[in-house]
Amino acid sequence: MLVLDLAAEKFDASGVAVDLYDSLDEVPNRVSRYDEPIHQHNHYELFLIFKGACQHLYRGSESTMIRGDIVLIPPNTPHGYRFQDTIALGTCQFYAEEMDEEWKSLLDSIDYRTLQERTRAERGVEALRVLEGAEPENAALHASDLNGQGIIRLHAGECAQVEEYMRLMAAEQQERRYGYERMKRSLLEQIMIVVKRVQMSQFENAGKPASWKDEMIEQVLTQIDENPAAPFEFEKIAADWHITHTYFRRVFKNSTGLAPVEYLGRTRVLRALELIQVSDLTIAEAAAQVGIYDANYFSRLFKKYLGYSPRYFRNLAK
Repeated sequence: MLVLDLAAEKFDASGVAVDLYDSLDEVPNRVSRYDEPIHQHNHYELFLIFKGACQHLYRGSESTMIRGDIVLIPPNTPHGYRFQDTIALGTCQFYAEEMDEEWKSLLDSIDYRTLQERTRAERGVEALRVLEGAEPENAALHASDLNGQGIIRLHAGECAQVEEYMRLMAAEQQERRYGYERMKRSLLEQIMIVVKRVQMSQFENAGKPASWKDEMIEQVLTQIDENPAAPFEFEKIAADWHITHTYFRRVFKNSTGLAPVEYLGRTRVLRALELIQVSDLTIAEAAAQVGIYDANYFSRLFKKYLGYSPRYFRNLAK
């Protein structure tokens, strides 16, 4: 396994290093054009997608990350990436020992291992197996599930806010004006507070006993993942469970971090991306395959989730 030690070349007195990559060609340490090998390092890494998509390989599982997805990698934890041509991303590497105790407490509460300890009771044994490095058994791998990786989904405004903080950190890192070390730490703390707020909203029901709500959401997620092209009527689904549409939407978002329409749109876009890249279908045909028949709407939705138009990916495939 590759062990990366960036201390000598990147870290300054702040204990924080930020990198911004606006294209795939700028991403270092790749063993091929698209692959970064499984590796680990002795510091934390915060990884955020600005545009495009990648596969995140982590603890024996693989998850698709797209625009607005952010993940915190703990020290000495093996992970790797498989990038798309369109990728743009930012990373913050830092040493926890450089921070004060209050900051460390905030960091510990965001660590994906803490999240796993708070998941539903019936997943407790599975979480322990993942922490011990074992392969998950019969895990439900939905597009918005934690999937053992602690991925947090930022909305457009939150993503733009974190990106702006990262770019300010990069400027401080390059210019090294008076107090830049403290400024970098302060900006990183602001990023972590934004992430924590989103996490608290996204996983506020984690750890509560399983209930009919869990069963309902599990059924809906499975139906969407198996056939995203189906005409989902969430108001009817709510009525079938004898609850209001507003309450169903709240339960769904508490469980997945996304509203039902957002989850469905995200799943459809990812499925369409696969079709555009590996088949001869036209963009309109790929959209129809995933249940979207309005070309303009499909293009807007595609750009919302990936940062690029579907035509851009079709040209790459050609």
